Order: sequence, then C-alpha cells, then structure tokens
Amino acid sequence: MTKELFFADTYALVEIIKGNPNYGPYLAELLVTSALNVAELYYWLLLNFGEERAEHYFMFYAGIMIPASLPAIRNGMLMRIKFLTGDEKFRNKANVEFVK
Repeated sequence: MTKELFFADTYALVEIIKGNPNYGPYLAELLVTSALNVAELYYWLLLNFGEERAEHYFMFYAGIMIPASLPAIRNGMLMRIKFLTGDEKFRNKANVEFVK
C-alpha cells in the first residue's frame, strides 16, 4: 500500500499534537512541513505547554522539515503535494485536504 504525501501546516501540526481524531488517519501517511511551520509550532507550544514539551515536538517535527529553497517549492508544486490544514481560508481550495 502506497502512502500519500501531505504538506502539513502549523494548524495541522497543532491538531495532531492536541490529539484531534480527525487527523488520526494522516499519521499513517507521509507528512512534511517547513522550517517556518516548525518555528510557529514551537512558539505556540512555548506559550501553551512550556519549554520542555516545545523542545520535544520541535525535535520531532524538525525530522520532517523540507528545505524551502526555490527548487523545493517548484518541485512541491509540480508533484502536487496535498496541503493538510484546517485553516478556514483554505476551505474548498484545489489540492487542499481540509480537516477540522
């Protein structure tokens, strides 16, 4: 069985950490994110859970970061990586996996 590739934004990462069951199926897929999303996530975790938990998830999600170089962006768009989010401004957009 082939895994599907998703680009997880900060919203999706927060929901995964919070244990939102609607994001459960995506844990079996291939998730990638950017350094900016990991930075936003770290800040959110610091504010909500403190430095120890923020550090734990920072190190975990750093492992799925992809470089945001121009070739990486171009290749991501050409590959049509699905964008995983629950952010309302992306509802009903093409190539978006919208999950609340």
